[in-house]
Amino acid sequence: MQVDSYSQARETLERNLTFIQEKVKKAQERGGQKSVLLVVVTKRNSFRVFPLLLELGIEHFGESYFQDAVEKIKQLPEEVRQQGKWHFIGHLQRNKARKVVNYFHWIH
Repeated sequence: MQVDSYSQARETLERNLTFIQEKVKKAQERGGQKSVLLVVVTKRNSFRVFPLLLELGIEHFGESYFQDAVEKIKQLPEEVRQQGKWHFIGHLQRNKARKVVNYFHWIH
């Protein structure tokens, strides 16, 4: 029996997310942190991964390649685009700074 790619992708993401969340929780307990914001870095992933991540409760997405990120964001349905919180991470070239603020909520 062949499992459809959506189910496989969701299962893999869910398993990986659970693993990461457990590690974050243990680190929080060791360090005494009260809250941690998990930003899922999605560079090199298709825009199709965003609805799956939203289903799993992830709303904060990190991207470090400006042009690739903008292409992904533009391909998303409006409700997915609005639901996501977008983080630009890494080096930002001066000539792209004005453009970045049009697509990202945070710059790290």
